[in-house]
Parts: sequence; structure tokens; C-alpha cells
Amino acid sequence: MKFINKAPRDLAQATGTGSATINFQQIGGEVDQLAAYLSFLPKASSYDSYIQINISRDKFNQGLISLPSSDVDTYIKLGASSWSADAGHIECRWNEESRHITGSFNLINSDTQEEISAGIFDVTFPTQK
Repeated sequence: MKFINKAPRDLAQATGTGSATINFQQIGGEVDQLAAYLSFLPKASSYDSYIQINISRDKFNQGLISLPSSDVDTYIKLGASSWSADAGHIECRWNEESRHITGSFNLINSDTQEEISAGIFDVTFPTQK
């Protein structure tokens, strides 16, 4: 499955929390018929560094998804460094009625051993119009 690439600045502002090796000050995202698109920014409205995770809707509430997976796209930009995770895992729990998504992630670039570990998220999306 190929996801639509959505830049963090193009996603709706969401409310919630998330943390990993970085504490996130701003979370954006949306869920459509194909996937959840999540962006985590360590500094509000600053796109120098962020984590982008896209998860296929088929994998919601299915437990841990090992990476790499055709059901998950990741992009990590931390200053001058950018990479996609080709190892680790993602978990995503979704409640359609409340538009609430929770989960965890461990994102690893096995070539360089760069890692964002023990990340969690708890986000409520705005109601779609």
C-alpha cells in the first residue's frame, strides 16, 4: 500500500500527548478511509525536526506491527539528519466514535543504528467537516 504523503504543516491540529527520546510540543494528524497520518513536532510550529508516521487503517487495533511493513510509512527528521525506520515496531489503537488514537513506537534505522525508542502517543483528532 502506498500512502499519500502529507507534510506535518498540512495536517489538522490535534490535542494529546506524545513522548520518546524527544518530548513533543505539537501533534498534528488526521484519519481517513485509508490510514492515520500523525506528525509529532518537538517545537511548536517548527518543521526543522519532526516524526511522521502513517499507519494503514487495516492495522488499527491489531497489536504490534513489526517494521519494515507495507502498512506503515515513517519519516524522521531531526535537524540535518533524516531517515525512515526499517526496523522496530508500531502499535495503534483507534476509537472511531471518540476519534481517539493511542499507541507506541520504536523506530530504528538499522544501517546507521539511529533510533527513536519507547515512544508513546495519545491523541484526539478534530471532528472532520
